[in-house]
Amino acid sequence: MVIVLWAFPAVVELGGVLLVHAGMPDVTAGLPVRGSALSALVVSLIAVTLTGLVAARIGVHGRLRLAVGGAQFVAAGLTTALGLALLTSGGVLAVFTLLLAHAALSMAMVGRAVLRAPDAHTATKEQVR
Repeated sequence: MVIVLWAFPAVVELGGVLLVHAGMPDVTAGLPVRGSALSALVVSLIAVTLTGLVAARIGVHGRLRLAVGGAQFVAAGLTTALGLALLTSGGVLAVFTLLLAHAALSMAMVGRAVLRAPDAHTATKEQVR
């Protein structure tokens, strides 16, 4: 259940960036990623976070664990890069840099939980709780 507390900030904060972009597209015009590409990037980061949440909760094994965990860390890096782009754009969205830094930390913790989660096939009931 603790993994939900780590995934929740990333989803909400990235959703906030998506809402600001949808409501005020001229504010995000100074970013290197604009328009529908920014929307697609943010939606994919949210999807990767939710996939990691499910994978950590049910427990995956083998290469799937490495792929999902690695995708979480790549998504955390992209979130950090987006935050730095917001900071250097000089716009009003510079305040989102702190939120995206927190979202990146949350995504990294979800990735850590995916890599450390017990396998669903070999875990005992005590390990899953």
